[in-house]
Amino acid sequence: MYRLNAVLRQERLPWEQIVRKTTEDIICSVRNCLDKILNYSHYTKRVEGASRDDVNASLGTVVKEFRDKVDELMHPYRHTHRLMYNRNVIQRVWNLQDSRRKAKNEAQGLVGGKQKGAGFFKANHTGDCAEPPTACDVENNLHHQACQLASDYTKAYYEDALQGLISNFSLYAVEGCLLSKLTSMFEVKPTLEAPKELNSCQSDDFMNPTYINTPTSDKSDDSDILIASSAMGRTTTYSQ
Repeated sequence: MYRLNAVLRQERLPWEQIVRKTTEDIICSVRNCLDKILNYSHYTKRVEGASRDDVNASLGTVVKEFRDKVDELMHPYRHTHRLMYNRNVIQRVWNLQDSRRKAKNEAQGLVGGKQKGAGFFKANHTGDCAEPPTACDVENNLHHQACQLASDYTKAYYEDALQGLISNFSLYAVEGCLLSKLTSMFEVKPTLEAPKELNSCQSDDFMNPTYINTPTSDKSDDSDILIASSAMGRTTTYSQ
């Protein structure tokens, strides 16, 4: 168990660096994205009642919640190394162990059925004249297996935590910042490339988001009308 804990502590260091770098990259990307949105909004003067200070304050709250969530997810790996039961983690470890076992069997030419019971003996004795393992060999083999198991559990825990981290951060970013604070960012507005036939329509009917069929000549080709949506800049295409 001492060796297992030592390996877990050693395996944690590169993952800690990856998590820290990924956290900073995500926060930096979100800040850059919002800066571009605010600059565009200020240039076009299309946002009313949403100042840069308000958005930055909201973003600060989101970033704090994000960092707290990262600390919460990383707490078990920074302060303790108990192998808690987690179905997703266990399944990931099984997959890693199974892949390693299959690769080892293929390398030793033992393909052709699952090895049970005598699998350990066959994996370590390739011939009838093989010498019995010594206590040192057994200890080294157990140490190697413990390192593999520790590495598999560490990788599985971080993959599972990272998957939850991405989901939680996406929820915070969309609901907490973009939707609730910037709902008036885009308004219903016709595109500048609208056909000339539509210019004669009444303004009330034209600004209505409900599409109205406009009669056209039989010789004209099918044309598309683009109406900007108010849901974060997406556009909807209606074809005649």
